[in-house]
Amino acid sequence: MLYQYFCEKCQKDVEINKSMHDSGRIENCEACQNELERVYTPAHIVGARVESPEYNPGLGCVVKGKNHRQELCKKKGLVEVGNELPDSMAKAADTTLKDKLEKSWEKV
Repeated sequence: MLYQYFCEKCQKDVEINKSMHDSGRIENCEACQNELERVYTPAHIVGARVESPEYNPGLGCVVKGKNHRQELCKKKGLVEVGNELPDSMAKAADTTLKDKLEKSWEKV
């Protein structure tokens, strides 16, 4: 992982590549041997939502957000998969199984 440090004496930003296991190890400046101060930055994590326009290879165009993606899917006659809630998926599976069992008993 790449860790950012700052040397107060030299006023330089330094990036050091080391394993997570060694993340607590104290680092010294190569120029003046002063102890470096670790710079903590917020994580840049974005969820599954579309935060900014991005190219969607499935739709073959740029999608501006969730509503825009849904509009495009509707226009093209497509159905999004993979966004169902687990409860609705289980309910659908139970209904399908129930229908199959009822039909098989009718034949007997």
